Amino acid sequence: MKHPRIASRDDWLRERLTLLEKEKALTRARDAVNAQRRELPWSVIAPFRARMGWRFNWVSAASCSFGYDYHVDYTPAQLAAGETFYNYRPGLAYGEHSPGISVFTRDATGQVYHTYSCYARGLDALNGTYQLLDLLPNGRAEDRLPSAMDWVRLHDEYPPAD
Repeated sequence: MKHPRIASRDDWLRERLTLLEKEKALTRARDAVNAQRRELPWSVIAPFRARMGWRFNWVSAASCSFGYDYHVDYTPAQLAAGETFYNYRPGLAYGEHSPGISVFTRDATGQVYHTYSCYARGLDALNGTYQLLDLLPNGRAEDRLPSAMDWVRLHDEYPPAD
């Protein structure tokens, strides 16, 4: 880790207040983007649901093709051939199960709409660990990893503790 310069408390506070203004601007920008996101048009998915034969409650993607349909799950053959479509572009994926979230709503008539999908870094706000790491001196230390999410594993995939 590169060691930053040492400053007096007054210098630190002055620089911290300058950064705070940027953080507030970022928060206001995020609020504006969130407002725009809420105004995105809705996409009717009932025909696609019927075509796929989906008859499950719209709360889980377990044991169905949903992850494939919304471009977050891939077969080993797709990965080997580079035939993936992720984050709105071809040829990118983070393995068989790539991170993503899709949002849906149902109107008063029961019609279901797809309102939003987000992938990769767009999900950072949902990972509390990232929010904490971004506050630390080393940050995420992603520059030392083969890929930005290389440290994320299922609980039983980490090496045993020493």
